Amino acid sequence: MQRRQMHLLIAEAANSIELKLFHQSRADDSQIPSHQLIRGAVRLVDDGLIHAAIEVVEWALTRLDSEHPAPEVLQFIQQLGRSGHLGIAWRYIKYLDGFSLAPEQKLLLLNHEVELRVIEGSIIPTASIHSAVEEHHVNNLALSANLMSMSALALCLDGKLGEAHTDLQRARELFSAAESAPSPRFQHAQVLHDSYTGHQASVMSSYQSVIQRKAADVNGITFLTVASALSTLGYHEQARTALLPVLNGTSTEIVYQSLGLLYEAQFAITAHDVPRALRAVERWNASPSVDLMRPLPSIVNAWYWIMKARPDQAGPILDALRPFVIGQLPSIYSTLVTELQGLQALMSARFDEAITYFQQAQLAYGEIVSIHYVETCVNLIEAFSCAHHDQEAANEFRATQSLMARISGRHAKMLILRAQAIALPGDISLARFQALLDTWQPADGQLELARIHHCFGTRLGTAGRQEQSIEQLVIARTIYRNIGALGWAQRVDSQLSHVTESTSEDTNFKMLSADEAQVVAWFEKA
Repeated sequence: MQRRQMHLLIAEAANSIELKLFHQSRADDSQIPSHQLIRGAVRLVDDGLIHAAIEVVEWALTRLDSEHPAPEVLQFIQQLGRSGHLGIAWRYIKYLDGFSLAPEQKLLLLNHEVELRVIEGSIIPTASIHSAVEEHHVNNLALSANLMSMSALALCLDGKLGEAHTDLQRARELFSAAESAPSPRFQHAQVLHDSYTGHQASVMSSYQSVIQRKAADVNGITFLTVASALSTLGYHEQARTALLPVLNGTSTEIVYQSLGLLYEAQFAITAHDVPRALRAVERWNASPSVDLMRPLPSIVNAWYWIMKARPDQAGPILDALRPFVIGQLPSIYSTLVTELQGLQALMSARFDEAITYFQQAQLAYGEIVSIHYVETCVNLIEAFSCAHHDQEAANEFRATQSLMARISGRHAKMLILRAQAIALPGDISLARFQALLDTWQPADGQLELARIHHCFGTRLGTAGRQEQSIEQLVIARTIYRNIGALGWAQRVDSQLSHVTESTSEDTNFKMLSADEAQVVAWFEKA
C-alpha cells in the first residue's frame, strides 16, 4: 500500500505525461497498454531521461499478456541508437530475437542491427543481408533497399568497390520499385564509393547540394558522409565546412554530434593540421561517446601519442589493435593501423621495419587510390631512401607515379614532388628540394613545409654537405616543435645529435649545448 501511495503521489507531481502514465500503472495496475508505455519511453529518451525510459520499458514488458509490442520496441531500439546508447539498444535487439516476428519486423530489426554495427564500427554481415533481402524484398522494397545500401557501405570500407557497385545498383532498383526516395545510408554508400573511385565531380556536386540546403533539413549522416568523402579526396577546407553543422549542434541526433567530434579529429589528421588535430583528439576524448566507430578512436589516439613523442602510450594502443588488423577490421581501418605502425617506425629510425609496414598498407588499398594511398607511397619512398636503398626508392617512385598522379589537388602534387626529389640522384635531388621550398605556400601547411626541410636536410647530409644539412634540419625541428609534432622533432634531434658528434668531435667545446655545438660546427666549416 505504501508503494502504491508513493506512485500516486509521484504521478500527481510529475511534469511528464509519460511518467504520469507509468506511475499510474504502477499504483493501481491500470489497464494502460504496454505499447502505450513503450511509446512514452521513446519520448523519454528524446528528453534525455534514459534511466527512466528503461524503467518504463522493463515494467511494460513484465506485464505482457497476449499482446507483444514489437513495433514499439523496434522504435525504442532506433531511438536508443540515435541517442548513442548502443549497448542498451543491443540488449533489446537480443530480446526481440527470441520472438516470432512478421517478415517486415524481421527486416526492420535487421536494419536496426546493421545500423548499430555501422555506428559501432563492427563487421557488417553482408551475407546475412543478401539472404534476408532475397527472402523478403518482394513485400518490403524500401527496407530491403536500405539494407543493400548498408551492404554496399561495408564493401566500400573493405575495399571491394566492384561488389559495392553491384549492391548500390540493386539498392537503387529497389528504391525505384518502392517509389521511395533513397535513404541517407544509400547516399552515404554512394558518396563514399564516388570518393574511393575518384569521381570528384560527383562528390563536389553532393557537397554543393548539402551546403545550399537548410542545415535543419539535412540528415546528420549526410553531413558526415560528404565531409568524409571530401577529406578522402584532399578537399580539406570543404570537408570542414560540411562538418560544421554537425559540430554546431544542427543535427538533432546526439550520436551524429558525437561522431562529428571524432570525424573532426580524423579530418584534421588527414589534412596534416597538427595543432588542430591535437585539440580535436582531446575534445573527442573529453566527450561521453568514445566507443563509437571503433577502431577509429584508438587510431586517432595512437596518432596523438606518436605526435607527442610518447611511444609508451602509443605502443600499447597499436599492440592492442595489431591482432585485429587482418580479417577482423574493415580494410580501410586496418590500413590506417598499419600506416601508423610504419610512421612510428620511420620516426624511430627503424627504416627496414617502416618499409615492411608501408608495403603492407600499400597492398591493402587494393582498388582504392586516394590521398592516403599517395601518402603511404611517399612515406615508403622516404623509408627506402633513409635506409640507403636508393635504387629501391627510385624504382618505387617509377612504379607508383602514374597511380599517385590520379589524385588531383595541390596537396597530392606537393607530396608527389617531394617523393620525386627523394628518389632522384645527387644534385638533381637537391635542386628539386630547393624548388619545392621556393614554391611552398601557406595553404600547403606547416607539417608539409617541415617534412620538405627534413627530407632536404637528410639528403644534404648524405651528400656530405653537413653545414647545409644542419641548417635544414634545425629549421625542420623548429617547425615541428611549433606545431606540436614532437615525434618528428625527436627524430630530427637524433639526426642532429649524430651530425653534431661527427662535426665537433675534435673541438674543445664539450660543455656546450647541442644547439651551441651546432653553431660552432657551422663556424668550423666556414
